[in-house]
Amino acid sequence: MVSTTMHNLIIEKRPLNNRTISSYLANDIHTHMLEGKIAVVANQPLALLASTRKQWFKLMHRVRCVRSATLGLSRIAELMRRLLKWRI
Repeated sequence: MVSTTMHNLIIEKRPLNNRTISSYLANDIHTHMLEGKIAVVANQPLALLASTRKQWFKLMHRVRCVRSATLGLSRIAELMRRLLKWRI
């Protein structure tokens, strides 16, 4: 992954390594969502938006499955808070 900074923005370029760009993007949005706004530049923004939205819902589904399999109340509360933040 190549990461540079320009105008206080982090610019990342990375190889796909058998993953789709939308799955990388959904994970990056998840990890950087508390840092502020995220801008994505793409040749076909509508197609990227649709596929990233699908990956986002898959990520939410995985967290819901972990939440349903968890017995600890503190961990369940943490996962619920995370899911509620993601619904923004």
